[in-house]
Amino acid sequence: MRAHTHTHTHTHTRTHTQILEADIDICFSTYLADRKLAATIADLEMYVCKVKGCQSYEQLRMGPLLSHSRVQRYFAPLPSMTRIPQVNMR
Repeated sequence: MRAHTHTHTHTHTRTHTQILEADIDICFSTYLADRKLAATIADLEMYVCKVKGCQSYEQLRMGPLLSHSRVQRYFAPLPSMTRIPQVNMR
């Protein structure tokens, strides 16, 4: 019975993570579609945090924002970049 409970918890956590990943991907798509010509990573992080109700992207436990595939594709941050530049368009 314990193994079954553990499997159920693991499946629930994996499903929750997949839903969160899809949710964040939708946030990115919405943000970037709305700001085709002028967007910053800092503004994107603030938008995602506002939508998800958190203080920082790290709280979502989805890995570094700079490593996210959408951020890599859209912003092409330098590999040496370790912090998000605090440049805003507003």
